Amino acid sequence: MELTYRLTRDDYRQFDKLARARMAPRKKQLSRWNGLAGAALLLALASPALTIFVLEWLNRSGVIDLRAGIAAVLAYAWGVWTVWLCGILYRSRYRARDGSMPGDLLLTADGDGLQISSRARTEAYSWRAFTDVSEHADYIVLWLAPGHGIIVPVRAMAGEDMRQAFVDLARAHLALAAPPLVPA
Repeated sequence: MELTYRLTRDDYRQFDKLARARMAPRKKQLSRWNGLAGAALLLALASPALTIFVLEWLNRSGVIDLRAGIAAVLAYAWGVWTVWLCGILYRSRYRARDGSMPGDLLLTADGDGLQISSRARTEAYSWRAFTDVSEHADYIVLWLAPGHGIIVPVRAMAGEDMRQAFVDLARAHLALAAPPLVPA
């Protein structure tokens, strides 16, 4: 089975929502200060404070004077700003190249797995790489891992029969690729 389609920015946003919903923890989190977000915020607050503390200590001990301390703070701020700007430019260049908007995609599904080709690359996946297939109103998602998957818009299919055939093909191959359950 071959499908040709183009993913839009809205398709990527919808997939992001689906992935986040799939990865959401089932239990209520006790604190907002957890994981990487809390560590990143702590680092963002502690790094400038530590820099200013060290510069103040060097100024009081006579190693540097006030002008050198001000120059160091300005250099630090300049470095933070340039790293932030480089991140923005990198993301915009990535999107312009082949990042989140690769253009037309050709998806080929057969007995061995899936092959996805774009203008810049071709990726092949065995059926064993997929963990699940989920159907949504406008999309079919073949999940590789929590938060990662291949999104196939329903508009790429000729009709409901083709949609059902694609889902049945994927589910049949996933069932064959799944390891057998061993009783405990």
